[in-house]
Amino acid sequence: MNCRQILTFVALAMAPSLTVAAPVDWTACAVPNAGDDKAKAIAACTQVLAGDLSAADRERALITRGRAAHRAKDLDTAIRDFDEAIALAPKDPEPLVRRASAAFHKHDYAAAFDFAKRALDLDADHPEALDTIGTIGLVTGNLKIAKYAFDRSIALNPNDVTARVHRFQYWNDIGAGPEALQEIEGLLALQTSDLDTHFLDFRGKEITYRTLARLNRATLLESMGRFQEALAAFDDFVQIEPGAVSYGWRGWFYFNRDKFDLAGADLDKALSYDPNFWILHNLKGQVYLYKGEYERAVASFDRSLALGPDRSGSSYWSRALALRALHRADEARKDAIKAFSEDPDFLRRKMRTFVKLGYLQPPAKDTDAMAAVRDAVEACMVDEKCW
Repeated sequence: MNCRQILTFVALAMAPSLTVAAPVDWTACAVPNAGDDKAKAIAACTQVLAGDLSAADRERALITRGRAAHRAKDLDTAIRDFDEAIALAPKDPEPLVRRASAAFHKHDYAAAFDFAKRALDLDADHPEALDTIGTIGLVTGNLKIAKYAFDRSIALNPNDVTARVHRFQYWNDIGAGPEALQEIEGLLALQTSDLDTHFLDFRGKEITYRTLARLNRATLLESMGRFQEALAAFDDFVQIEPGAVSYGWRGWFYFNRDKFDLAGADLDKALSYDPNFWILHNLKGQVYLYKGEYERAVASFDRSLALGPDRSGSSYWSRALALRALHRADEARKDAIKAFSEDPDFLRRKMRTFVKLGYLQPPAKDTDAMAAVRDAVEACMVDEKCW
């Protein structure tokens, strides 16, 4: 070995070893679509994050795991991942948009607005940031901002199914039936797989945006008084997509038309697809209640409450009516009071009826409002005309 070879050998031996990071396998670390296993995606991303990652890959893995956690309704874990991603890449609007969405679903609208605005400061044309601003406007009553944000978001991304559903909600909220119908039909005409892969929580059940759009079209036609078209839409829905939602809501349509036997048959079919969907048991209980089959009604409401206790106002109230008809007065009164104490939304809906029937007077200043409600409930429960 000559001197040059010796020097080269020594230099190579003393030089730090240069290692090339192994490529990241993103196959399982992906945002879950409809029907995907969210826990599996979270675990896969956690495994990716345990490796030696570049800053960009680490941000990607954090955002993906956060979105998977969000879709699994683990908002606190999602927020931690998004916050870490923001710290890692403060100039990237993506984690800010995801953080805004998580804050929105925690009902922290001020924080959601702040994160969405920060994303828009980085990218004024970010469609999802605009959509988040729009949804905040929708729930807080700033409809002008909501409409502008949805219009802009859809102009930037015409295939954005989420923004289109939100703009449908805007039209629906302001009572613009024809515009709402045009929006939902335009949504169904989109040529995008997002309609079938993206999903949302609907009354505690995950459904795709296409399912939601088909349901909204039928129920909108019903609300507009176009009953023949609504029934045709429900029939098409059941034919194209037989399942708990299509049969269940056609059953609801029949119930609203006082066609209790047809309603019951559809609800039985719906329950064969998903026996644990709480609202189907609630609806079946309503059918029994109006048919005077009170024992069956109580059993159905029992099941509804066992499956969905956080949505219990209607079930408690309806069970109270069935119990009253069975002369189980004490149980009926307890259920009726519980309907209001457990479900503030139900209280707000029912108070107008109590005032109209004379059971409840608007409480004076410095009086116990809940005591007045309890008195109204007591009065209602002894009056068989009160429903």
